[in-house]
Amino acid sequence: MFSLFLQLYVTGHSLGAALATLFAFQAAAEPDFMIPKPVSLFSVAGPYVGDISFRSAHQLLESLGKLRHLRITNHKDLVTTVPKMSFCWKWWDPISHVGALFKHAGVNLRLLEGSAPFEVAFPMVRTGYFSSTVDELVRGWDQSLFTNFSWNPTDLWKWPYHSLREYSKRTEEHKASLSMLYLNDLYSQADIVGQLVPQF
Repeated sequence: MFSLFLQLYVTGHSLGAALATLFAFQAAAEPDFMIPKPVSLFSVAGPYVGDISFRSAHQLLESLGKLRHLRITNHKDLVTTVPKMSFCWKWWDPISHVGALFKHAGVNLRLLEGSAPFEVAFPMVRTGYFSSTVDELVRGWDQSLFTNFSWNPTDLWKWPYHSLREYSKRTEEHKASLSMLYLNDLYSQADIVGQLVPQF
């Protein structure tokens, strides 16, 4: 069967980023003759989407070269730090992972304020209890409400860090450096993505 797609790019902002993540994940799992791989996902200001099982399946698709995901976040954007866990009621869905901690997936491009450099990180799967625990604690603190909360009272009602205008502004500030980044190149760097060994 001949595929109508030459390359599939998926993007979205906020809730659209969460939906784009789910759609790209599903598209990447489809047979190659239906949708050419890799599926390229660029999510902006997205909240958490799934738990550790979802992230493991996501990383499996990444390790197979079927999915490439750049998750763009602004420092102090609270939307990117929620929800922390599943809150589905057991009586509504008895087999759901109630209380499961949510995890981010994909390569994170974190845009800082002003002239501060941006950060590129990936939820690496490490071996050994101690290393994985330290890694989770550091990432957990970095993506917590405390480190992303703005103490400026005027920020609480206008949500400036979540707007597309703020994302565009920070992207423009780093335009020279960002224009030299390529998604496939990021996935080829072991110091960023490690060995991409899925954790089951």
